[in-house]
Amino acid sequence: VVFAKLVDDSVTKEKILPIILSLATDKSWRVRWPVADKFHEICHTLGEDLTASDLAPVYVKLLADSESEVRTVAGSRVAEVAKCLKEKAILEQLLPPVQKLTRDSCEHVRSSLAQV
Repeated sequence: VVFAKLVDDSVTKEKILPIILSLATDKSWRVRWPVADKFHEICHTLGEDLTASDLAPVYVKLLADSESEVRTVAGSRVAEVAKCLKEKAILEQLLPPVQKLTRDSCEHVRSSLAQV
């Protein structure tokens, strides 16, 4: 996130975005967890366009992650991530997985949404 603040937008899209996307889909949940935790900061830094086109689909995957720890932290950041999206993207991309999380088998995941 810090690097993205220091460089030009084109560098961010070409060099930094691929790193973020790679970390967000890493095979280890211990790598995905901090990405999910800081996702709102990433979105604010990269801006509305990149958030809608590139980051929102990755965030949706974090909300549906196989590990409840990742789903929990991703769910706790949903309101902050939503602030980076337009209403249409919120309704079409974010709302369906959030609705699914309200029925998650893990009570910690459901609780994280209740605290938003």
